[in-house]
Amino acid sequence: MFPRSRFTGPKRAPEPARRDTGPAQGLPVQPVSPAATPAAPAARTTGWRLFSRKSALVALALGTAAVLPAAPARAALGDKAASIELDRQQIRATAHVSTRSAYAVHELRGPDGSLVREYVSPAGVVFGVSWSGRTLPDLRQLLGLNFDTYTGSAHRQRGGHGHLIVEEGNLHVESTGHMRAFSGHAYLSNAIPSGVTLHDIQ
Repeated sequence: MFPRSRFTGPKRAPEPARRDTGPAQGLPVQPVSPAATPAAPAARTTGWRLFSRKSALVALALGTAAVLPAAPARAALGDKAASIELDRQQIRATAHVSTRSAYAVHELRGPDGSLVREYVSPAGVVFGVSWSGRTLPDLRQLLGLNFDTYTGSAHRQRGGHGHLIVEEGNLHVESTGHMRAFSGHAYLSNAIPSGVTLHDIQ
């Protein structure tokens, strides 16, 4: 007898190992443009939200600034007195003007009883101001361009009951008082008309 054959069919030849040879020869490689790559939807959404929030904040700031009332501007020390009537309307004060031989006094009395006097020369320049009332007035408005000289002066004399005297160049400021009882005056010595004494500025 012949031995049983173990033949199970033709054997397959081993496949050659594959190598990565890149793109097919003869075919051009198309570069991918960064602009053609779509942005991630999440990044777009986040950027739009940030932009919207910034726009809202800017609009809110501009709207707030538009509705805030402007601070009333006085005819400050050393300035022309043309705006005194406008000052009276803005602070809702009653006005009274008294004329002397060498100057005029414009009195502005506020609703709270505070009194501001502005002393005007014949040339229309405010050479002195005085104040009295329950609250201290805004000296930046009253002194105008002289306010920085007032705050930066090294010639300051202090006394009891809040008494303060500042003399710097032609500027003289004297203030006294306490809560609900303030008074003071200021003047420019080089702008005082002839015939006016310091006792007139009270």
